[in-house]
Amino acid sequence: MGGGVPVGSVVLIEGGSGSGKSVLSQQIMWGSLHDGFTAAVFTSENTVKSLVRQMQSIDLDVLDYLL
Repeated sequence: MGGGVPVGSVVLIEGGSGSGKSVLSQQIMWGSLHDGFTAAVFTSENTVKSLVRQMQSIDLDVLDYLL
């Protein structure tokens, strides 16, 4: 990723079906939260509950960051 996502930036992740957009964005979000940053996610495909469940399925537990 060439040094990562710059702090304070807005990033749009797009691609075809099955290209890994969700996993990439979830890994970026978890890494940011884990490193002490805040993150905002805008999606039209998940509820908070389904996003948490999806992230837990790939061993990225963000529930503590949401509470």
